[in-house]
Amino acid sequence: MEKGTQMQERMFQMGERVRECRQMRGLSREELTGLIYDLPANQGKNRSAKQIGYIESGSRPLSSEYAELIAEALNVRSEYLQLKDNFKTEADKMEAQLDNAFKSSEIAQSLLSQLLSGRQYSLKFLKGDTKIKEGVWLGDDCYAVVENGLVVACLSLDEVTGLTREILHYTQYITDNLVESAKKRTVKPFKLPKSNGMKSSSDEEKN
Repeated sequence: MEKGTQMQERMFQMGERVRECRQMRGLSREELTGLIYDLPANQGKNRSAKQIGYIESGSRPLSSEYAELIAEALNVRSEYLQLKDNFKTEADKMEAQLDNAFKSSEIAQSLLSQLLSGRQYSLKFLKGDTKIKEGVWLGDDCYAVVENGLVVACLSLDEVTGLTREILHYTQYITDNLVESAKKRTVKPFKLPKSNGMKSSSDEEKN
């Protein structure tokens, strides 16, 4: 009984996420099924708004195949819809990864060093227990901006993370615009050929 209850709860949560993402796009269930129908991966299969309604209410399970189609139509991650993680979009996932990654002094130092090198600055990561002078310690971890051997500024970890977010958002914005522009040049979507001149990772392993 408990196992059945847990399964029902998961179905309900998946349905909630589908509804959330659909409404986020401002689409009706009919409009969503229309987008799904037009996807090459759908292969012309009929889809109904009633089926979406059943999934959103938790009355029917969300299959992996259908999750992939819904995710593609709504521009979200299928893993999010299937409760595998909490990252709605690839941008959300990247941002979370960068939030963690940029706590590493090596990665942050590499990025900021490149940005500051044009202004004749160098960058050095300093631990909070760094001794500034007799009896005085830095207090918090930071990134020291060095000019002519002197520390002229200290950047906090939060400032570095904030910079990372800004770069990510701007990059995502440019990428989205580039893709949308390229889509307008494509007369009609087409299926990816089975042999497209590219080696798969399995082919490379065989070689």
